[in-house]
Amino acid sequence: MSGLRIEGNISGNIAEVDAAGDLFVTGPIDSDNAGYFMLAGELGSVDDPTGRLTQPLRTSTQGRMTVGQPVLLLNEIFHNTAVNSAVFTTPTTTMTITAAAGTLNLNASAITTLNTVARVSTYAYYPLQADFATYATWEMLLTRLPQTNNTVEAGLLVCTASTLPTDGAFFRYDSTGSLKAVLNNNGTEFTSAILPTPSVGIMHKYKIIIENDRVLYYIDGALQAVLSPPNNLSMPCYTSALPFTIRIINGPSAPTLAQVVRVGYTYVGLQDAAGMGKSSQHLAAIQGRMSSQGQTGHTMGSTALYTNSQAPGAGVAMTNTAAGPATGLGGQAAVLPTLAANTDGILFTYLNPIATSAIPGKTLYITGIKLQGIVTTLLVGGPVLYFYSLAYGHTAISLATTESATAKAPRRIPLGIETYAATAAVGTLGSQAGVYMAFHSPIAINPGEYVQIVAKNVDTVTTAGVITVLAAVDGFWE
Repeated sequence: MSGLRIEGNISGNIAEVDAAGDLFVTGPIDSDNAGYFMLAGELGSVDDPTGRLTQPLRTSTQGRMTVGQPVLLLNEIFHNTAVNSAVFTTPTTTMTITAAAGTLNLNASAITTLNTVARVSTYAYYPLQADFATYATWEMLLTRLPQTNNTVEAGLLVCTASTLPTDGAFFRYDSTGSLKAVLNNNGTEFTSAILPTPSVGIMHKYKIIIENDRVLYYIDGALQAVLSPPNNLSMPCYTSALPFTIRIINGPSAPTLAQVVRVGYTYVGLQDAAGMGKSSQHLAAIQGRMSSQGQTGHTMGSTALYTNSQAPGAGVAMTNTAAGPATGLGGQAAVLPTLAANTDGILFTYLNPIATSAIPGKTLYITGIKLQGIVTTLLVGGPVLYFYSLAYGHTAISLATTESATAKAPRRIPLGIETYAATAAVGTLGSQAGVYMAFHSPIAINPGEYVQIVAKNVDTVTTAGVITVLAAVDGFWE
């Protein structure tokens, strides 16, 4: 028999091990004899390239365990046919960028032309905090083995064209075909040793965690490298906020084979930061999910009908069953007040896009509405007493849509009243302060449902004249 025999001096009991040779350990039952076990989290396992890396769990000075939750800053999945230009900038030189077949594709045309580049960066910069971490996770594949004279960089970094990054933490497939972790502090770079190259043609999960004194680099859950700045520097990166960026470059000499980078999703968050007190609306704004702009798969740009230098115009009569003066989530609408008295007319109409394989289904939450009207062409007839309301949730444009097993009728909320005297002159306001309503319980508009601002004249129909209404809709997408 080999090995060390452990036997109790008094009890004579012999210690035992499991099949792997690990000693069975049970803490003492008697509290007077109890010691303690130190709890720690495992950041890297023994099989990772870095070896095992642990970190003790934190407690307060009162002995309570510190618990944190992440805060979502970016979550973009590329199941669409166009890149969301509200979130990403996509400059290129000769190369192309597409969103197709469920991925974001850099150098989609697969060229080897020298001195060419394609870059995708968020417009938003994500903060680096002093006492908790900012992290980015994304799925990415290379269609070929890393190529000489081709560079791929991905992570949280600042760069332009094909010049070297000026700050950030990222993975780099360099022009020699080697993969390295990179930490860039104000243009000075610190790199890891050459890392194992993940298999080609398969999505791999990359993750970077920037803490206040180090950066951790993972691929497929395995810790690849840990980089820390020199002790004469403070934070790992010089800037206090960074965009998420992916870039591919063909250098001054052409690569032998064309490299294409495909990205499945991108995610950026703050670790242990749920106590920052940010509301759902604030977090939505950080991600570009304000109701004022189209979302991934939607028509890009403003959701309101308020074009550059838009004139009031000659006006359009409202109807009860079709889109009226303005198709948009608020904006500017010129109205002919000729619809029959006591008849609801559709003033502004907006359809939350129907979800498809290329359009992610998103719920629109409306938190407030403000509107105000003004006479822009002398009224003939009147007076006009407009009762405004919000119609929402219906699955057909008509206000006469009825509820059934396969359709929803409009839900209605009164908003307020504006009044115009008979033969009101140009410049007459319907109300001094306008009509405003906040929704402390937001109004939810599901994909495929309409939301409309409606006006009903409860007095005398005019024969001529125009009232122009401005409407603002506050809200967010989720």
